[in-house]
Amino acid sequence: MRRLLGSLSIIFGGLHLQVNALFEQTFHSFPLAVQPFTILERSPKYDPDNINLYLVCPTGGAVADPGAAIYKSNGELVWANSTFGACNDLNLQTFDGEDFLTFWVGAGSAAAGGQMGFGTVIMMNSNYEVVMNVSAVNPEGTDLHEFNIVKPENRTALITAFHR
Repeated sequence: MRRLLGSLSIIFGGLHLQVNALFEQTFHSFPLAVQPFTILERSPKYDPDNINLYLVCPTGGAVADPGAAIYKSNGELVWANSTFGACNDLNLQTFDGEDFLTFWVGAGSAAAGGQMGFGTVIMMNSNYEVVMNVSAVNPEGTDLHEFNIVKPENRTALITAFHR
């Protein structure tokens, strides 16, 4: 079955890339339904060697297994993980000289109208292993909007949190 699940249009310095997720792709190696990107329009000048990556957190009613995903600029899946469920703010950041994938997981969603979440930030190393959970000390935990490891020292993180 093929159905339009989402659309993303990106412009980099005059170069245009439009991406649509048209269907889910399943794998024999793990039980995960992933929404692949189908490139509908792409400038020949945009990333001819496919070295750029898209770090996304597909969510919504049409997404069978919400979670973190990384795609090459040609739409090919690099990595996906739905173990933690819906996520936000997936990034590659450096902490104390080492690269980490960082993303927020928890309850709440900016798309649900509450514009806030109650959760924690997951940090995964280059082997995709969870090495750290980061949370605010308030009872609600960390908000979904921001987790930023501060440069140039890369040893401190800024997070958003609130108290009801």
